[in-house]
Amino acid sequence: MEDNIILGQIVRRGYNDDHKKVNYLAKVVDKKLKYISNHQKSKILRSDFKAEFGEIRFVRDGYLVHPADDIPIPTIVVSTRDSVKETLVNPKYKGIFSLKGVRWLIGNQYSSIFKGVLVTNKHIRNTKNSFVLDESVISLKTYKITTSEMMSPILIDEESVIFFNGLELPSSKEIYMPFSWEVTFAKALNKIFSKRKLKDQGILSKDKREVIQMFIKNLDEPLVIDYLAKELDISDTSELVKRFESFIKDKQDELDYKDEDSKIIIEIAQNNASLRKKVTSEIEKNWEQDNKIRIDKLKELQKKEDDIKSTIKVEEEKLDKIKEEILLKTNLSSSLDRRLQIAKENISDFRAQYLLLNGDSSAKQVNLEEKSLVGYSEGKIINLEKKVTRVANSTELIEKISNELVVNGISDEENALMLTGLLYTSLRSEKPLLLVGPMGQEIVNILSICLYNQTADVLDCSTNYNQLLLDTLKKRNSKILIVKYFWGNDWVNKIDEILNTGKAVFFVHPFKEELMMEAKSIYYYLTPLLMDLFVEKLVKVNYEQLPYFKRSSMYKDVKVSTEFLENNLELNLHPIVKENLQSLIEVDFDVNDELLEKLELSLAYLTENKNFIDVTDEEGLLKGIWYE
Repeated sequence: MEDNIILGQIVRRGYNDDHKKVNYLAKVVDKKLKYISNHQKSKILRSDFKAEFGEIRFVRDGYLVHPADDIPIPTIVVSTRDSVKETLVNPKYKGIFSLKGVRWLIGNQYSSIFKGVLVTNKHIRNTKNSFVLDESVISLKTYKITTSEMMSPILIDEESVIFFNGLELPSSKEIYMPFSWEVTFAKALNKIFSKRKLKDQGILSKDKREVIQMFIKNLDEPLVIDYLAKELDISDTSELVKRFESFIKDKQDELDYKDEDSKIIIEIAQNNASLRKKVTSEIEKNWEQDNKIRIDKLKELQKKEDDIKSTIKVEEEKLDKIKEEILLKTNLSSSLDRRLQIAKENISDFRAQYLLLNGDSSAKQVNLEEKSLVGYSEGKIINLEKKVTRVANSTELIEKISNELVVNGISDEENALMLTGLLYTSLRSEKPLLLVGPMGQEIVNILSICLYNQTADVLDCSTNYNQLLLDTLKKRNSKILIVKYFWGNDWVNKIDEILNTGKAVFFVHPFKEELMMEAKSIYYYLTPLLMDLFVEKLVKVNYEQLPYFKRSSMYKDVKVSTEFLENNLELNLHPIVKENLQSLIEVDFDVNDELLEKLELSLAYLTENKNFIDVTDEEGLLKGIWYE
């Protein structure tokens, strides 16, 4: 039955408060929470479903969703180096602690282990600006989980939330005391001895000093010790007894002065500034002398703690650098292996084509132009009798082509619209794109077929540079050229000649890790785009089924204001790169903000601008694409 359990958030359906639905966040598979990729999926709740709006809870999936009351409360992981009390009052976490129907595991991570303190709704209360621990809290339980038991962040109410992926936390091994011993003892006494018990003893009818004296005199000490031992999970109570007796003695000492004497001393000190200063100074001096050993010990411990924290920080930085080096070398090794394999395949291909063109001495000679075409594939005309669809403007054209990406399962509607708009403006503005990652060549072919009823020409740069080949390319009537395997050979230095063949040029490359080792100034010429940010699935496209669009006589291009880039660009870019981006974001769509962000993230990733990625990537667009 647990395979039908879903974690979701209760939201309003329409404008009627009685109508609710559940937005799915994760599903339970083998007693573990798994992320649901389509997080917008939702279902209607039964009319008798009892829940508050905004509440996060488990439900049983079905045509009408049922409650799952037998499933525990979901647990949110809050990673911080601050104490529980400091974390609760921190405005940064106000949104997390405002979520309904959850509990929180507050702590931090050491290596692969996360250790935290469990806090529930009954443990905290909401003040005007933050959250605090409830006055009734004496102790809290701690738990340990592994990082593999923590889900990737999920966006809930604009907050990035990490859930523990289990339904039940492991058994608790330790107790956490959020307050000092003195405060803990006071809270325990307050819980054990209710106002009714004090009233029965006649204590509440006395003045304050007599109340305290009578309370201490009649105190049932074993009752308090047993209560605290149970609350704090202490088996050997000897140390606890000593601390409690010291606490009671301190409270008794506070009553040694008579009330009248105290009033006179306080009045004199308050009305005489020099005496007040002297008395305060003497009290501080005496206190420091009485507690010198403790103060020195505390300073020593504080210094040790600072030294340990400093050492941990240095070692963590070293570990992070080692991890980065390992990842880089691993990627480099994989990249070189792939390049070597591609080179081997290209050499074999070249040899076969060479023999085909040259033959032996008895074969007829092939003319020079045919030899020059090694490494070039001409675009294929799809269907001469295909029905033509007329479009009125660039917006309509882009929407229709983007629909083909959706129909073929390559992208969702929003990403397809962004990607098609970018390809179209690249073609029109003659600002070439570099498509890095999966499905680049297929997507350019979809654009080419929809616009010109033929696939794009292909230049394979794994062969040696050939000037005659470029001259031949210029004579061809095709409109779009795909350039692949561009890096690692003489073609890189001929980029100007490639861009001047009279065609719209799109560069494609399958592996983004390889490009991190290439010269960054290549991005003066090409604007990179990581296809990981747009492509949902690798598919085989049936080019024969694609439509063919032509512009009507009233066709219009729609442009976006030049102020858009100035107002929204986050990266500090060279004017050449900025001009390229401005030319590429020319069609006025609602998705232009997100498109610009993905263009910036692509540039930041390939130029290793980690600071920009850490600050900008709030939605975790990169997480799970490259690092998981």
